[in-house]
Amino acid sequence: MKKFIIFIIGFFLIFSIAQATFYVAKPSNKKMYVSQPASSKMYVNMSPVNLLTSGLILYQTFDGKYVNWTGTNASTTDISGSGNHGSTVLLTQNYVRAGKLGQAFFFDGGSGSRGVIIPNTGSISTLGSSTAVAACFWAKQTAAVINRTLFSKSNTGTDNSFELRVGNSGTQIAMHIATSTADPPGNNFGITPVSSWSAGVWHHVCTSYDGTQSGNAARLQIYIDGVNQVLAFTGTITFQLASSTQPLGIGKSGANGLTWNGIIDDFRLYNRPLTQAEVSMLYTQTK
Repeated sequence: MKKFIIFIIGFFLIFSIAQATFYVAKPSNKKMYVSQPASSKMYVNMSPVNLLTSGLILYQTFDGKYVNWTGTNASTTDISGSGNHGSTVLLTQNYVRAGKLGQAFFFDGGSGSRGVIIPNTGSISTLGSSTAVAACFWAKQTAAVINRTLFSKSNTGTDNSFELRVGNSGTQIAMHIATSTADPPGNNFGITPVSSWSAGVWHHVCTSYDGTQSGNAARLQIYIDGVNQVLAFTGTITFQLASSTQPLGIGKSGANGLTWNGIIDDFRLYNRPLTQAEVSMLYTQTK
């Protein structure tokens, strides 16, 4: 009788284990594997929250627990510790997608207002008149459409600082650095080579600006999938960022219709330049 009871208990334990979903804890910069019934397996990457935090003033993972919905709008939590929390504009829960690392936002390119906005307060406002900024994130463009904005602190009018867009060929990206607030994007920028960018696939993008250096190539770098691109320059990359009062827009520009058409995930902003080794580490630890 005891053997029969032990057999029954063991049977139900095995059955329960087989039906359960297990979350295996991994370090914050590794993959999390999720086992499922029927011997299927899937995995998702977790946002590496403890990776390269020096100078990090904004970290928007867009993961579910950091996006707080109230009706059709959401607040997005900055987990850098700097308090640069954001809010969605015309991004309902229908625009949530599976990202490169957990959850991400999809931008349909259909509205000049759609995006995520980070107010021009605190350490975001101090970027004006500073000599350094860097940004890193994952992005996937739906289709090769030119002049679509990845991030911006400009309104293309008289309040400009910096902006990253897809270039005119649709296979390049360009970083615009305004020489003054009255200098709109398109006058002074560095652009990656033709075919360095492609739609329909995930790319890891980093831009790094250091105004203390001399010459355009030393002041501005753009990395795609960990590779430092050879930039072609128009105009002059200035030694100091313009003091725009615009908020930081992710997936949108301040006042135009150049909204991103695709997905953006795991957005980081630094108040210092990044080295090639640091960019490579971010790319390899999150790809």
